[in-house]
Amino acid sequence: MAIAQIRYEGDGTWTLYFGERYGKWTMYFDLDTNQPINAILDEIGMDPTGIFWG
Repeated sequence: MAIAQIRYEGDGTWTLYFGERYGKWTMYFDLDTNQPINAILDEIGMDPTGIFWG
C-alpha cells in the first residue's frame, strides 16, 4: 500500500506526496513545499488530514 513518498529537491529541501487509491502519487498541499526532512516526517506522523494513516 502506498502511504507517503518524500522527494529530495536537490537544495536541501523535500516535498511530500501521498499515494492515491489508484497508485498515483499526488503532492500533499497541506504543507508548504520544500520543507526540511524533519518537518515532512512530523507531518506524516501527525497526519492532521488523515490521508496517510486514515
